[in-house]
Amino acid sequence: MNLTQFHRILTQMLLLPVLALAVVATILVWQVRSAERTVTAIQASDESIAAGIRAQKILVGEETGLRGFQITSEPGFLRPYIDSVQPFRQQLDLVRRNLRQQGQSTHQVDAIEAGEQTWRV
Repeated sequence: MNLTQFHRILTQMLLLPVLALAVVATILVWQVRSAERTVTAIQASDESIAAGIRAQKILVGEETGLRGFQITSEPGFLRPYIDSVQPFRQQLDLVRRNLRQQGQSTHQVDAIEAGEQTWRV
């Protein structure tokens, strides 16, 4: 075996595994970044769902308080109705922000807010 053959065999034995390892490492990095994006999207969705549920509970409290006032004429029943404006808007703003970050439309959230404002009048 001469020196040229030795170099060729050495190159094959070292270079090919190193190249294969580099390809696998590149794929692994891509997979990790993809997983991070997926986790971020899931967290934003979870946050939006929770905010939507809180907004729904606020609306139910508004309606219940108003109904209680209409039945009894007791001003204390209006407290949830009066106190709900800011928390409701905060929850919708959170959902709206998450939708925008994901590049999605906020027209449904806008419609919910407009419906709530119409109902309040």
